[in-house]
Amino acid sequence: MSEYAFELAELMPEKAIAPRQGIGINVRRLLKLRGRLMMLALLASLAPALAAVWLIVPKEYLASGNVKFKATSPQILGGEGRALTGTSYELFVNTQIEYLTGPSFVDELLKDAELQQKLPRIARLPNARAHIMEHLSADVVPRTEVVTLTYRDFDRDAAVLVMNRILATYEEQLRREVVDRGGYARKTLEERLDALTQALEADQRRIAEERQARGIPTGGVPGQAPVETESIRMNLAQAEADLTRAEIAAEQGQKLLEELDRFVAQHDANPSKPIYAFGVEERVSQHPTVVFLVEQLAQQQQEFSVLEDRYIEGAPQVAVKRRELEALERKVEAARAQARGEALRSVVEQRRYENELVTAQIQEAQTRRDRFLAALEEYEAKSVERSQGLAVILEMERQADEKRARIQQMRNELFRIDLESNAPAQVTPERSAWAANRPDYTRRVKYAAIALFAAVIFSLGLGVFLEMTDQSIRSGEDVAFVTKLPVIANVPHAVEDRLPDQVRVGAVAREFPDSYTADEFRRAAARMLAPGGEAGIKSCMVSSASRGDGKTIVACNLATVLARAGRRVLLVDLDWHNPSIEQLFGLRPSAGLAELLAGEPLHHDPDQATDIENLYVLGPGLNSRELLSRLASRAMADFLAGAEEVFDHVIIDAPAALLMSEARLLAPMVDGSVVVVGAGITSFGMLRRCLHTIEDTGGRVLGIVLNGLRQSPFGYLRRNLTLYYDERRGHPRHTVVPGPEGRRYRREQSIVLVRETADKDREA
Repeated sequence: MSEYAFELAELMPEKAIAPRQGIGINVRRLLKLRGRLMMLALLASLAPALAAVWLIVPKEYLASGNVKFKATSPQILGGEGRALTGTSYELFVNTQIEYLTGPSFVDELLKDAELQQKLPRIARLPNARAHIMEHLSADVVPRTEVVTLTYRDFDRDAAVLVMNRILATYEEQLRREVVDRGGYARKTLEERLDALTQALEADQRRIAEERQARGIPTGGVPGQAPVETESIRMNLAQAEADLTRAEIAAEQGQKLLEELDRFVAQHDANPSKPIYAFGVEERVSQHPTVVFLVEQLAQQQQEFSVLEDRYIEGAPQVAVKRRELEALERKVEAARAQARGEALRSVVEQRRYENELVTAQIQEAQTRRDRFLAALEEYEAKSVERSQGLAVILEMERQADEKRARIQQMRNELFRIDLESNAPAQVTPERSAWAANRPDYTRRVKYAAIALFAAVIFSLGLGVFLEMTDQSIRSGEDVAFVTKLPVIANVPHAVEDRLPDQVRVGAVAREFPDSYTADEFRRAAARMLAPGGEAGIKSCMVSSASRGDGKTIVACNLATVLARAGRRVLLVDLDWHNPSIEQLFGLRPSAGLAELLAGEPLHHDPDQATDIENLYVLGPGLNSRELLSRLASRAMADFLAGAEEVFDHVIIDAPAALLMSEARLLAPMVDGSVVVVGAGITSFGMLRRCLHTIEDTGGRVLGIVLNGLRQSPFGYLRRNLTLYYDERRGHPRHTVVPGPEGRRYRREQSIVLVRETADKDREA
């Protein structure tokens, strides 16, 4: 039970002798009682688990290889001096990592001829792709531009070979991609551009020769302004160049807009997921509402910390403040999601606006180009009409213009290739892989840790399960958890006190007076002689919660201790269901309490003297079935009053309080009651109900006698026994022996007493 539950219990009405309800999980008790079993369970489950891990998980070698992604975009030093690149660089690197560890690259790798030849066991696996993907990983080395690839295999040479083929395959794909993307195409285009440029130069020379032969000035015809014509051509070329650049920019803008649409869809699906591209998270962190709520959250967290220090865990103030804090955290998260959406929409709108500007530029460039083309065609038409002699020259110039247009288109295509091949990083794979000579035990250690964790959870669960299902009282600490009444005696089990195997536990105080057990009974008797500074107890009832707790043994030894101390003691056997006290003292069953309360004529006193001086025994009687109906009568009260006048102490052995009603009827008539708790027999609930039963009837409980204590791990019983006998300078089996009032003497006296009683009955 938690501390908070105890504080709540203190606010509720309680019983004085058993105020606490329930037991919960007591860690000390759990370790004491279940520690050894939990340790055995831990070892029993951990050993095979570790063996299975060692046998199933093979030793592995790690082959590593590096791929350097040298950033080509400008770098900006961050606050810590760390080189940061743009989002495009990180996106490019992450994309390459996913590709290297993805199925498409692994499929290309499995096509490698050297890999198929040298490692057929991998190439022939039905799930070769999944096998390689499971053993292949890629990680970015912090604060560097290097990505480390690792491949795990139980064969070191195989791991190195696979990693070498991975690096070679990736390098080959990069080379092929460069050729496909710009290498071969650019080379072919440059060759065509050079040839077309040379043809244009040849056409220009022929046109000049024709003009010179026909006497037409270069660049014009009679009546035509050659400068204006050239200006139109230049403007046309410029318009076509502007159109090409605008189309390229529009295509790139459309790609960025598609990427933004993906982020918008991602945000719609998961608004709380951060989006670090396009500066979205930076805008979210600077949003006024988010800044205000974050500051308010920090203030609330500080106030919650103060409340946690001031109040206990689970206090209403802490619970209310925790709910407020959780609500504010959800509000902050909602504000961030809303600000993220606004920032993302703002970026989308900005990109769309820029795309619209580019579209307008395309339209404007097309308009200019069409206008200049129309003007040029107009001038050319006028030239043809004015001078049919220039038809050949104009045709040649037209062809030359076509060549110029094609040259311009080729130059624009080269510009497009350059833009597309301008990746944010220059990729450089290493030429060879390496691997350590020693195996890597990381997976074994990981699975061993998992096995250890599972074994610990299993052992703890077993201990908690046993603790929750077994609520038996086993120590004085358990008694203190149920009631505030004192434990007046901790009687050990006969085996723990190392008494003889055939010892009669009901006569330990007489036959072994120097034993630790007898000393505990003397402690209980001291409680009756001087209970807390008050007058001594005259009448005392000994009861228990159920059968088997040893209440009769406690009653007999308690009476023996008081009698040996010079007190006149009457031991009353009220357990008429199973009377045993007369038999324990070797007495013959005769008329007893039942006949005395019924007022029947008796030939002799019902109390019988035992072989212990000052100790007398009163049995339930021969007609004991009538005893229950007379316990609540006036005769019983008169009997107790008379017995208290004749004897110094009256010890009553009553039946179990939870099974029979005798204890309830007798509890308010006696000066006090002693409740016997059998270690490992009586449960917490049984003791609590027993104490409530006695208290509800107006009885007074003097204390608890814990009987049959066993040694437990981390307990004090063994040490107390050792210290007790060390104080007497001897071992119990050597020093604690029966005195003159031993078993043989007791049997002889019992036989004599039975014979004398039989003779008296015959005479009567």
